[in-house]
Amino acid sequence: LQQSWEKLRPDQSELEAICPGLAAALQDLAIQRRSGKCQYFVRQAAGKKLTPMYSKRPAKVLGDDEEISPALTVFGAGGAGRACNGKYRMRGRLNGVQIYRKEDNPNIGFWKEWNGNWKINDQFGLADDLAQTLDQYAHYGSSELDEPPVGPWSTVRDDNEPAPTVSWEPAMIENGTELELISQDSDWCEVRLPEGSGFLRCRDVVTMDLRHDEPEPSVEPQDPSSDRPCQDPAAMARIHSIHDEHYSSGLKNDEFLAIRCAPPVMREQSRQALEDSDGNVKEAIKSLEGTV
Repeated sequence: LQQSWEKLRPDQSELEAICPGLAAALQDLAIQRRSGKCQYFVRQAAGKKLTPMYSKRPAKVLGDDEEISPALTVFGAGGAGRACNGKYRMRGRLNGVQIYRKEDNPNIGFWKEWNGNWKINDQFGLADDLAQTLDQYAHYGSSELDEPPVGPWSTVRDDNEPAPTVSWEPAMIENGTELELISQDSDWCEVRLPEGSGFLRCRDVVTMDLRHDEPEPSVEPQDPSSDRPCQDPAAMARIHSIHDEHYSSGLKNDEFLAIRCAPPVMREQSRQALEDSDGNVKEAIKSLEGTV
């Protein structure tokens, strides 16, 4: 697949216009190669577009067919708001906006006034009008959001400090997201993202090994007539930051990266080829090579 896509990519002389900052990206790639580093990407092994990342290492490895139902999690609330700590699920609507109630206490939940901010209140079912009660916590500047925002919240009273942090558990990570690997064993990878760290199944992590003994690639534009492949897959992946819309659980790592690195026209052709062949990679290759 990678070789087929290489034939259809733009020649090197056009890449700088298509991908601004190409030279800088290649230099960065060369530095990583010399330092012996690898790149790691999320790729849901079951072929789904989002991959669960858990804040704590799960006791068992979940199967590809198990349904993942993320929950809003509140932790760190203190004082009179300590009961707000826990997990919440979407349950009903209020003022036309979905609300989230605590799993073990439906009197506590996330709600939002019309054109107001998201809040946490512990008077659900106990008060006729929540707007007339004193909320526990709020997230200011969230009036335009359809879901409660994650991150630190603020207290709106004097007796419930510290204010909590809200997150999704598990967090759902987009396929193609680059990771920093902290550690791994036979089942789980501990990884770090800008928004925090967590655990992914090893089968959901793609490794791109940048170590090699070949001369570093030139960052100068190549002769359009050259037969040399236009670009290293990892470099293109870093430039494009593409989140794929087509998957096949049978794809190997380099095949996945080749799809991820292809320009938009080629991605659409590859998606159609895989769809027409019912996910048969060899048939997709024949179809793509027939278009060259």
